[in-house]
Amino acid sequence: MGDGSVGPQTWQALIITRKSGDQGDAVRALQSRLAAQGLAATIGGLFDTATESLVRTFQANRHLDVDGIVGADTWRALIAV
Repeated sequence: MGDGSVGPQTWQALIITRKSGDQGDAVRALQSRLAAQGLAATIGGLFDTATESLVRTFQANRHLDVDGIVGADTWRALIAV
């Protein structure tokens, strides 16, 4: 039974790995979080080369594996800030 809050179990279920070439609402959410970090993200829903470059920059700044793929660790870092 849910409590209406987005806790650790809910986030785990919501995490969708995103990578270059993907598109849709999860990519828009990613781009929005990158923009909230002061990175010049265009929020268009397409994981293009510009988005991949911003993801790599974000990952490097947060001392994550720099692979340009948004998996659980990168999502956690994006959401935590």
